[in-house]
Amino acid sequence: ESVRPPQTAFGLRSTLPWTLRAGGRHRVPPRNPKLRDTILTIVHTSQPYTALASVYDLVMEHVDYEHWASYVHGIIERHHPQAQDVLELACGTGSLAIALQDGRFKYLATDASSEMIRVAREKATLFGAHLSFGVLDFRSFRVDRPADVVLLLYDSINYVLELHEVSAVLQNIRHAVRPHGLLVFDQSTSANSLNNASFFEDHGGDDVATYVRRSQYDEETGLHHTTFDITIDGEHYHEHHVQRSYEVAEIADCIANSGFSVIEALEDFTQDPATSSSERIQWVLRAC
Repeated sequence: ESVRPPQTAFGLRSTLPWTLRAGGRHRVPPRNPKLRDTILTIVHTSQPYTALASVYDLVMEHVDYEHWASYVHGIIERHHPQAQDVLELACGTGSLAIALQDGRFKYLATDASSEMIRVAREKATLFGAHLSFGVLDFRSFRVDRPADVVLLLYDSINYVLELHEVSAVLQNIRHAVRPHGLLVFDQSTSANSLNNASFFEDHGGDDVATYVRRSQYDEETGLHHTTFDITIDGEHYHEHHVQRSYEVAEIADCIANSGFSVIEALEDFTQDPATSSSERIQWVLRAC
């Protein structure tokens, strides 16, 4: 059984009527000038995964993290059963880390967003998970001590928008993995963007925060734009995310000179080999 892949950002573009956007200073006046003071809304333009941190778990509530963690745990068991420590890059709000950490691993979960890490720490405390956290950008980092297993999931590699940059990221990650250790990462392909457009637009919320997500995919450039319009305690925020879809052959070329060898390239959350028509690919690499 497969798990519906988490839609981390692929999708969206939205505009709100009668808004003043902090980034562009663009205002569309209300039709009735007498209502200007009551209708005008200040919308703060925020960096990806800042305001979104407050609603991220609502956006991802459809994801079965226990199943996902079991899938990743199975990969580790098959290919590195002696692994003792895990470094997770782009961990989000820590849901996968909490589900995957069973006390066996020394686990460091990191993300470039301090707001996401703040939420992750709070959740780990709530669930009694023994995890360490840190703010770290997977696109450029160094660690003091390499790990047996490095994870880079949630379509995170798709935030790297040029192939030569993907190659550089993989080469850099190699320094964070012990010899013969594992790198497990996933990618989204153009097939995912084209076949699942309806999953990239939604809305939700609770008593504290709400969000509206919309998406737009440019088949020619491979760029997938996602916007989130978020309201938190009456404050309005706008985030614009850009990812690029990659094909399996493109990522395979990037891996070739990365210092890793390919153990498996799997389709979605299955044990089936990935193909050119796969929507999501799970790469399992061995550090040379």
